[in-house]
Amino acid sequence: MFDIIKRLPEDIIQKIISYSYSPQPKTLLEDIRDYSHTLNFVGNIYYHRWIIEEGESEPEDRNWLANDIIRYISRGDIRAAWLCQDFILRRLFLINDLLQSQRYGYVLDKMSAEQELRRYWGLMLPKERHEMIDQFVMGWS
Repeated sequence: MFDIIKRLPEDIIQKIISYSYSPQPKTLLEDIRDYSHTLNFVGNIYYHRWIIEEGESEPEDRNWLANDIIRYISRGDIRAAWLCQDFILRRLFLINDLLQSQRYGYVLDKMSAEQELRRYWGLMLPKERHEMIDQFVMGWS
C-alpha cells in the first residue's frame, strides 16, 4: 500500500491526508460499510446461483442481479420501472428533473451490468438493500 502512495504526486498525497483530518458523519460511514458488505454478500449468492448451480457463464450473475435491483426498485411492476428509476436517480445531487433522469438512465443502459448494479446499489438506502435481499435472495431454496 505504501508503495502505491509513494508513487503518487505530492499534491494528491496532501489532498488524501486532508480528508483524514475531517471526519465523516457516522451514518455515511455506516452506509459505506453496508454497501460493501451487502453487495459482496448478494454478489456471492448470485454467482453461486447462476454460475455454479445453473451453469451460466459470467457475467450472467451480474445481469440477473442488475435486473432484480430494477425489479425491486419498481416493486415488480416493469411498466412503472422508468418512474421508479427516475425516483431513485433523483437521489443523485446532479439530477433534479425528469429529463436529466432520463438522460442518466440512458447512460446507465449503455453501461455494463456490473457498473449499473453498483450505481443503483449505491443509491439505495441500507434498509432498501436489506429488503431487496430478503425479497429476492432469502426466498431461494
